[in-house]
Amino acid sequence: MSVATEISRIQTARNTIRAKAVELGIGTSVDTLDKLATEIEGIENRGAVSAQVQEGDTYTIPKGYHNGSGTVSGVAGGGNYNLQSKSVTPTKVQQNVTPDPGYYGLSDVTVAPIPDSYQDVSAVTTTVADVLTGKVFVDKTGKVSTGT
Repeated sequence: MSVATEISRIQTARNTIRAKAVELGIGTSVDTLDKLATEIEGIENRGAVSAQVQEGDTYTIPKGYHNGSGTVSGVAGGGNYNLQSKSVTPTKVQQNVTPDPGYYGLSDVTVAPIPDSYQDVSAVTTTVADVLTGKVFVDKTGKVSTGT
């Protein structure tokens, strides 16, 4: 084989590798073989990646090479779900009660009674001017104030 033939073969191979690297988003159309080799070397071999997802969830496939034998399975409706029981205590702010990671949902939520320290003060009409100097009271917004 002549030197010209070898150069042509190597350039064709480089262009094929370059085109695939561009398609895969790991190289540019002007990368050298050395640069392409470095990029290809950086592709992590993930082997067989498997995941289980619940209904409505998504799974992000990790970047890298996969050998094609991995699986993603889902739990269909009516499946054997891992549910969680939770307890909450009322507060003045909205609470979102959601299952912890690894649970498919909530089996029940127990709401504790309103703590004794919470009082309805919305009907209070007193202001700081109405209260004796130095005496402490709670106004209708729930703010602790001192009389003047």
